[in-house]
Amino acid sequence: MYTRTTSSLSHRSAILKPHQQSKFRSFTTTNPFRAAYNMPQAPKIKKIEALPADEAKWVEFQKISWQDQTGRDRVWEAANRKTRGAAGVDAVAICTVIRHPRRKPSTIIILQYRPPVDAVCVELPAGLVDSKESPSDAAVRELEEETGYKGKLTFISPTIAIVQ
Repeated sequence: MYTRTTSSLSHRSAILKPHQQSKFRSFTTTNPFRAAYNMPQAPKIKKIEALPADEAKWVEFQKISWQDQTGRDRVWEAANRKTRGAAGVDAVAICTVIRHPRRKPSTIIILQYRPPVDAVCVELPAGLVDSKESPSDAAVRELEEETGYKGKLTFISPTIAIVQ
């Protein structure tokens, strides 16, 4: 068993002895996957197989024919989400700024298992924009769903929203 500790002051991970842990927030686990979820077992990939286009719920593959600056014809393969709504935005990522009267500003990150890399990834809170929902509303909703924090949108750009 090991203890991995993250200091909110230095933003570094370290393995610390018990007498050094009092000033840090920490979690203890025998399996790093469980720490992200506090679940009884680690996630595991059971099968990988080809996905037929008619079964794909979220993405479609595209073949883009284009011409480069020299006039040469080229082909690009791309994956595109099927869920893009009228706003033209299908997903949001939220960069939070937590302000406290006696502490330095901080942010929220989440640990989430991602099957394509078979690992727990460090991410910003994020999620899909529901139909008939604005990206702004989705950012505030996703922040609360993924972290429990309620926020107020203070800035939005095509790629990121800042919620306080």
